[in-house]
Amino acid sequence: RRPTPAMGPRRRGLAILAALCAGPWAARAALKFGRGEPGEHGELVWYSLGENRVADEEGAGVRIMHGELGTCQWACRYLKACNSLAYCPGVCFLKEGVLNATSPSHWNPFCSSYYLGPPPTTTMTATATKAPGTTTTTGLHSLASSAAPTIERTTAAGEASSEGTSAGSSADSDDSGNTSDASNSIDTSTMSSGVGRTTTATTTRRISTSAGLSTTTASISSTASSTTMSSTTSSTTSTTEPFCYDLQATLAMNEVQQHAGNREAGAQGIAELRLCTNGTMLCTLSVEGAASDIIAAHLHRCEGGDTPQTQVGLLCSGPPVVVFCGDSGPGTLDVGTPYAAECGARDELGSSVSVGVHGALATRNAGDMTARELVHAIVREPSKYYFNVYSALSRSAHPDEDPGIVRGVLRLLIPTTGTATAPTSAAMSVTTSASRESPRCFNMFSQLVANERQQYVYNLESQVSGYVDLSLCTNGSLRASVIMFSTGSPIIAMQIHRCRGGETPQTRTAQLCSGDAAVVFCGDNSPGLIYNAVPFPQTCQAGKEGPEMFGALVSKAKLHEHIEEEVSHIGEHPELYYFNVHSLSSYAQWYPHSRGMVRGPLQLA
Repeated sequence: RRPTPAMGPRRRGLAILAALCAGPWAARAALKFGRGEPGEHGELVWYSLGENRVADEEGAGVRIMHGELGTCQWACRYLKACNSLAYCPGVCFLKEGVLNATSPSHWNPFCSSYYLGPPPTTTMTATATKAPGTTTTTGLHSLASSAAPTIERTTAAGEASSEGTSAGSSADSDDSGNTSDASNSIDTSTMSSGVGRTTTATTTRRISTSAGLSTTTASISSTASSTTMSSTTSSTTSTTEPFCYDLQATLAMNEVQQHAGNREAGAQGIAELRLCTNGTMLCTLSVEGAASDIIAAHLHRCEGGDTPQTQVGLLCSGPPVVVFCGDSGPGTLDVGTPYAAECGARDELGSSVSVGVHGALATRNAGDMTARELVHAIVREPSKYYFNVYSALSRSAHPDEDPGIVRGVLRLLIPTTGTATAPTSAAMSVTTSASRESPRCFNMFSQLVANERQQYVYNLESQVSGYVDLSLCTNGSLRASVIMFSTGSPIIAMQIHRCRGGETPQTRTAQLCSGDAAVVFCGDNSPGLIYNAVPFPQTCQAGKEGPEMFGALVSKAKLHEHIEEEVSHIGEHPELYYFNVHSLSSYAQWYPHSRGMVRGPLQLA
């Protein structure tokens, strides 16, 4: 029976209390509640075979995931079959293969293998086999190539539920009986990311190099039965050929940059970076709405933080590690490294554009880290870095510790190929075909942690985290596959929410916004719990990796009349949507307006 308006707060509270006190969960609460179980691999720690070193024998594939290295490592730790992984910028391949420091490996221009091992009692180093024309060092950094070699690697990947299936579930066919083929491009490439279906993935990365150097093309092909990586070069390359990565930060006033009478509160902009392993760091910066001159632009690394949001670029603080443009005059920001050039002059409309600015390591804060090491660190975890822009007004308002005028979290760019059916957004992963009548499918993911809005005193679920793969199609097929890395109280709802309102850029987007459910996947339909005017299609399954779920649109929250437009809005504006997991305990805490246990912004895979 669905709850009725006659069910008052007292009756709802009693229903929640009864549910909390009932069942086997209550007896285990002290042991499991929010503490993050040790996982299938106990106290093992992560090691790398070396930068750009991939194991020769990786074993069968377990799952393909998107996001940052830390999330992939959490997932592997909590999946019984996973013992190692290969991480390529923005995507990782979880593997069954058991590796160690002496496992044979080969050079790869984009990916690195990581494995679980016992905590070190002495310094552990990775020994790698030499590729033709390379020299190898020990430890985590082992790439020095005199010629980019041609590499062929084929690894058995087991059944269709392994690497060829993005969500790690069994293969199934679409209505026509054919297996689905989704394209997810990485840097002028295509790569599959379908959920719960047999998928063929082919990735071609084109890495731009500095003037006078040839372009290296590497291909990664993943199918349900094999994985092949190959690297070819269009011409003989020099020993200094760099590998370059394109990143971007959308700039707006941050929560920490607010102050009374801020005339630049509406400023915004974009920073586009190209970071290369030979030390070349280029930036094009555009800022609008500035009421004073731009005096500095830095790339900062997060340090410390008490919550997930204050530990990443959204709300963290930390020192500059790369300086780009700036004013070196008296009274300006001195970070110990001279600026290569001044930032672009501000015009009468408050716009400033700086093109092709060269960056330099902020040696005072970078320590012994080389430019190559910093670039690899940024690519592994871009969310731990933020681009910060300073103005003369922000400097005068905060003479002791200037937070800047606008800032933004770094994200790795993953553009699509230029095909006739390619979507308009360069970073969009969409399944299309030549027929205009065919549905579009948006392959998305979300990394789930306790949000600032979900924190409270004595929150025993504050350490719970998770990951979700999504496939949202304009024909109404809405699928989700969730991994929970630790456990808390029973889960009573999993759903996608749409942002509503907000007074700052962060509270208007999925990072810190609030809003109603737009798509529901699973939940408890018992009286007194969450009700969205549409029943949950299925019950949320206990355990770390639940089965694939099918979702339903919440009719009362629809923005558009047709489902095609509704799903397209989610895929084209993922920054306005977040995936939220509601637990019984969090519902009791926030009743009657449940904020959930863990959540994460939607991102295009």
